[in-house]
Amino acid sequence: MAEHHIRIATHRSPLAQMYSKKVAAEIEIIHPHINIELVHIDTKGDQFYFEPLPELGGGVPLYQGC
Repeated sequence: MAEHHIRIATHRSPLAQMYSKKVAAEIEIIHPHINIELVHIDTKGDQFYFEPLPELGGGVPLYQGC
């Protein structure tokens, strides 16, 4: 049988980590043969979280190109 692998992209915040781990655990219950990896991403929006998004250029492009 071929090895199956799922990568789950997640932010580094505690809330994002909690939800990502919950999703991974549920997948492992149903499909224990699948290897699951959490991939931590940082975006421009994450790096400058203290500034309003419109001042950074706003919107979706801040979260693309992780």
